[in-house]
Amino acid sequence: MNEQKLEPCSCGGEAKVIKDVLGFWAVECKSCLTRLGVSDTKEEIIEAWNDMRRKEMTEEKLKPCPFCGKEPVYVADGKVICVCGATMRSFNDWKPFTNQEAVDRWNKRYKEQDDEKTD
Repeated sequence: MNEQKLEPCSCGGEAKVIKDVLGFWAVECKSCLTRLGVSDTKEEIIEAWNDMRRKEMTEEKLKPCPFCGKEPVYVADGKVICVCGATMRSFNDWKPFTNQEAVDRWNKRYKEQDDEKTD
């Protein structure tokens, strides 16, 4: 069986597969120490890491916060949150945003704020 190639980390660093003392597999970046784990098999953790990387590469990059100008610090569970407290999330519990929907709406709000400043 051919072993999958491990994609590099989003920071550009080299990723490595590690096995912990309990026998579980994980992937860790040698540069920024981003870590994804745990899995029962090496193949599963490599596939999960590569899937995460492919998803990161297809998602649009976040714009700075329209209120404080800093980079948002959290994108997960359909939410974007900045250190200043600005948040983008769905208020409909029946249909939460996907991460990409939250990013798209965050960037749209940034553009609207930017357009207002130039008027």
